[in-house]
Amino acid sequence: MSEYLFYQNCKSFFTFRYPEIAATLILLAFALFFSWQTGAPFVVPDPENTGFIGLRYSFPLGLGAIWLGISFLVYKRRQRQGKGTSDVADSNKRYAIQALLYFVTFSTVMWLHFNIKLWGPLINPRRFDELYQCIDVALAPLLDIAHEARDWVGSHSGDHIDSWYLLTFAFMFFISFAWHLFRNREALRNVFLAILFIEALGPLCYLIAPAAGPFLYGNGQNLLALLNEQAMWEIRGLILQQGPAWISAYGDRYLSAGLAAMPSLHAGASYVFVHYAVKYRTPLVPAYIVMYGWILIEAVASKWHYLIDLPVGIALALFCIWLSNRFCQAERNAHSAV
Repeated sequence: MSEYLFYQNCKSFFTFRYPEIAATLILLAFALFFSWQTGAPFVVPDPENTGFIGLRYSFPLGLGAIWLGISFLVYKRRQRQGKGTSDVADSNKRYAIQALLYFVTFSTVMWLHFNIKLWGPLINPRRFDELYQCIDVALAPLLDIAHEARDWVGSHSGDHIDSWYLLTFAFMFFISFAWHLFRNREALRNVFLAILFIEALGPLCYLIAPAAGPFLYGNGQNLLALLNEQAMWEIRGLILQQGPAWISAYGDRYLSAGLAAMPSLHAGASYVFVHYAVKYRTPLVPAYIVMYGWILIEAVASKWHYLIDLPVGIALALFCIWLSNRFCQAERNAHSAV
């Protein structure tokens, strides 16, 4: 009987109270298996020689660190003000610990995410680019609309439009977390879990029906993206030719250079931000709709993604939203039962 209770307590601890820990451990188990299967080593980005990783890897983690700092400032401010009873103080302390847990689990998931993505050609070397390109050809009028919209925006903007794609996503990420941190802790929990789930499931989904990207069939409208795409394609070839030895020698420089188009996690993750902005009726909705429209346009106009990658990424986001809502509701039910 005691063993059964211990099992139930462990199950409740990891799945309902701390699903972020469960998601991190599950992804770690997959990563360990893939590393054993392929012989690919785990790599850590070299801060002295990051290449284009500096923007792609450390930048979101840097924003996460800033957000963590803001969390602790809010906690300290509430402590100094002496608001509420000891129960409120305990609640604020738990929240500060939760913020630290958020940062640790998210950082770990992103590190595992990039490692698995880099190992992708060794895990599943097949590519479905030809199939996805056929779909793009069949839906060419939709792509034409995206290209024309991109041209129009480009003609009315400055020289930095090529960097908007990633910066727009990073902005949505940071502002969503910061806004809900101050306004609604329940909403923050929802958003964080959904994003963590999509970043944990994403590298596994990349392996199902892999693709490099439509840049193989023609240049996109984003010069910065084109240079990165070509470099990442070359790196993919080197990994296939030299195997784990190349990753061991150069992986620390190119941790985020794994090439994977299907599904589009930028389309999926940014949809999560839009969804919760609408659900919790924040004033961010109009700006988010505009930014999300830009992400969808640029994803195909820059040749990062095939058109089919976008709805698949959104479908993954819907699943992660459902999963996040389920865990959050279970947590609320557990608290109300105490």
